[in-house]
Amino acid sequence: MRARTSLIKKKRQTGNSTKLYRLPIIALLVFAICGYGLKAQSSKNHHYTKIANGIILNPIQGPNPGQYLKLQFVTPTTLHVSIKTDNHFDSNPTLMVENRPINTVDFQISTRQGGQQLVLKSSKLQSAVDLTTGLVSYLDKNGKTLLEEAGARSFQPVSIGAAGYYGITQVFNNIQNVPLYGLGGNQLGYTDMRGKDLEMIQYNSNVFNPFLVSTGHFALFWNNTSITYYGHPEKFKDLNSLQLFDKSGKPGALTATYITDSTKPERSITRLENTIGYQFAKDTASLPAGFKMDNRSKVIWEGQIASSDATAMHDFILKFGGYIKVWLNDSLALDWWRQAWNPAEAPFRLNMETNKNTI
Repeated sequence: MRARTSLIKKKRQTGNSTKLYRLPIIALLVFAICGYGLKAQSSKNHHYTKIANGIILNPIQGPNPGQYLKLQFVTPTTLHVSIKTDNHFDSNPTLMVENRPINTVDFQISTRQGGQQLVLKSSKLQSAVDLTTGLVSYLDKNGKTLLEEAGARSFQPVSIGAAGYYGITQVFNNIQNVPLYGLGGNQLGYTDMRGKDLEMIQYNSNVFNPFLVSTGHFALFWNNTSITYYGHPEKFKDLNSLQLFDKSGKPGALTATYITDSTKPERSITRLENTIGYQFAKDTASLPAGFKMDNRSKVIWEGQIASSDATAMHDFILKFGGYIKVWLNDSLALDWWRQAWNPAEAPFRLNMETNKNTI
């Protein structure tokens, strides 16, 4: 091993098809292709204010309180959805969408399910807002559900030097379980983004675009230039959130062996470690005294891990530079190389049970 290495994990229940989009700053969701802003208002009723090509929905008392929701057709096949804590939906400049006037789109407003859902329908696309929860579903012209929100939105103020910014967590249910493609050029070998986790921060060879297209006849675009986390709602945790055992079976840590010269493995340094955390250059201060990292050096972590949870699929992310190999239950799970000038990420999975799993 050379340069930076760290290992973190999180749990995923098998079969979960929910997607998370986590965006600091305000969310501007465009269903289908893209979206633009407008602010004309007229024709009020109890639940909403009608505007050109759409509506502004008043806040609903439920799992998403205090949120104004704007739905506006850009074309018959494109719906622009915005969420704010006030009803001032002025059009602000954006780096990703050209701000230009939109043409009039014919659409109808109706209710269904005994008045529990408010439906906007163009000639090609429908959206249904649950008037109890505020969650939005997207349907084709025949009423087939293409995509739907799942669970409450988190809309929390954040401090980044000025007022008026928010961190948003929003979950969608890929109800058709269809492939999802896009999000730019990740370096993890992903094509179908179902069930994947991605930290969308643009740097060096990581180029991201918050746009998804699906074989289920829909596309989704986030008009947002801030850092975005895509994937399972649960955050990654350090390895020591699992039960760790050294190679002799003693609980509490893994056995770490540091070898300066791999041609002389007998000259090694062994110690117990409950984390693998060399992600940044400053972390090398934690290397054992007497260990020198060069072209012949390597580090081996051995032992067993176990989960206190019921049987579940666990996702792991290994951040590294240089050569890395991972064995799980005596099977080679990873065999990657990356030039150590910049760290890479290597994902892998393990279907954990309450018994021990050897690494």
